[in-house]
Amino acid sequence: MYKIVIDGTPVLFSDFLSEDDCASVIAEATGAARVVFIGTPCTPLLVKTIEELVFRDNYVVVRDNNDILSPRDKREREIKTCSEYVRKLTSSGTIVRSRETCLGCASLVREGEFKIEQTVVVTQLEVRTLLATMKALGVVYDGLDEDDAILEATRRERAGKSFTELLVQHLLVELPLFDWQNPERYESTKAALFAQFVATVHDLTYLS
Repeated sequence: MYKIVIDGTPVLFSDFLSEDDCASVIAEATGAARVVFIGTPCTPLLVKTIEELVFRDNYVVVRDNNDILSPRDKREREIKTCSEYVRKLTSSGTIVRSRETCLGCASLVREGEFKIEQTVVVTQLEVRTLLATMKALGVVYDGLDEDDAILEATRRERAGKSFTELLVQHLLVELPLFDWQNPERYESTKAALFAQFVATVHDLTYLS
């Protein structure tokens, strides 16, 4: 798990691949009045994390577009089942949709919607979910929703399209190659670049 702060709000990055991921997020988020999950697929480990937070009386909201309308294999059926359960388990503010009906997780949040005291946001260490999180916390730039939709699209659908120059300069070109034997270097660098990018967008917004 990696942590940055966006305009005063703690943001936790986790892929929920292990029990340790669950424990780390729960430990960081337990003291918050509100925990918001953005762009995190509904898997058994995510469900376990949410169940524990709800048990501890955290107010939990989920905004995600990874549900599966017509599951084709075991994992997709699992995500669909978990998505249905998460809708029942969490607050009325939860929205879980599929990519067929919602291209771009940023479209599921309003600008500044979760910029509320004692809130913690949990998301994936991905550019597309970072953009949705930034929007939810009120740090935006012109074209953010369009960039998010491009990142959610398939590689074929991305052909001929480009992200903003700012996004490329501050995020993509500085990342080291991913090493399966040492993923921490890549992931920690990525989290640091995310923080740098957010700060740049925040400063440009403030100056304008």
